[in-house]
Amino acid sequence: MKRLTIMIFLSILFQINLLAQYNIEVGSYEYLSVDPPKGYARSATWSCDEGLTLTERSEVGAIVKVTHYFTGAAYVTCNYVYEYLGSYDHNYHAGQGTKTYRIQCVGGTASISETELNLNLGEKHTLKCTRSDNYGTPIWESSNEDVVTIDSKGKLKAVGTGYARITLDPIIAEPCFCDVHVKKVDAKTMELTPNPLSVIVSKTKSLKPVYTPNGASASIIWTSENENIATVTSSGVVKGISEGTTAIVATTDNGLTAKAMVKVVGAPTALHLPQNVEMPVGYNYTLIPSLTPSESETTYKWKSSDTSVATVTSTGKIYGKKEGQATITVTTDNNLTASTTVYIVSSPSGLDEATTDYRVKKINNLVKKLSKVEEL
Repeated sequence: MKRLTIMIFLSILFQINLLAQYNIEVGSYEYLSVDPPKGYARSATWSCDEGLTLTERSEVGAIVKVTHYFTGAAYVTCNYVYEYLGSYDHNYHAGQGTKTYRIQCVGGTASISETELNLNLGEKHTLKCTRSDNYGTPIWESSNEDVVTIDSKGKLKAVGTGYARITLDPIIAEPCFCDVHVKKVDAKTMELTPNPLSVIVSKTKSLKPVYTPNGASASIIWTSENENIATVTSSGVVKGISEGTTAIVATTDNGLTAKAMVKVVGAPTALHLPQNVEMPVGYNYTLIPSLTPSESETTYKWKSSDTSVATVTSTGKIYGKKEGQATITVTTDNNLTASTTVYIVSSPSGLDEATTDYRVKKINNLVKKLSKVEEL
């Protein structure tokens, strides 16, 4: 009886450690079973190393997935408690065990389009990743973002002089690298664009320098010849102050200068649209607004009162969907509005889109003439 008690006690404390080995490709799964030496598992606790994930964990098994390439081996560990029926006393006994699963990663192949780059300051370039498998999303990193920045698609930009190493993690294979050296190229010539520039009072627009040779860069000091008409920031943003014309001057650190003529115009005071436009079902036409004064500028927002009858795009293009009428409204930056009623009719035989466009264009031209008369 004493011997039997000792055997039962030892069976409860005894831990069995087993080792199983698997070779798994990145992105693939494998089922891991507990398989106690006898009886059945009653509970189990699972853990795994980096590069692996576990799902469907239970007392009988788990599913392991290789989520990222790794070298050497990674391990999954299962600590379990099992029950079995004693062969002598025919009673249930408990045991503990540990099973270790050795996972060998089967990687793919990956390469980077360039392993070394020499760029000029401000230059852009795109690195490409070639992989044997499309599992996962490659990760790009720069060792020095003060020199080179890179986005999730491998598009890099040289933002400072010096050196940076780009690291590509292809997920399915070992990392790839590209060494980038950035230098500054002095500009030989410079122009400003757009030139001339038109801007509304109290609004802003940007001027940009264009250098030769390609890839050249420079530090610029921006000035306005008449700040009562227009001002300019240190980054070339021009603001209209009052109506008139002046020049914006850019001077580089190596002595180059360029000018852009800037015309500051007033905001529109009136907005016009053709009235009572008629067009057939299935046809398009673009409405052209007229401003007072005519040299003023704005952007437009368009809206249809009934999109089941007629739709209008952001550029004022109307499309007739079915017979009926709809009001088309346009709004300027400074909240001027104008509306027109569009009548969508059935398309009579012999009437083509060119004929319809001609008729509506005549109406638009008439509105333009009327708006000029109003200005006088």
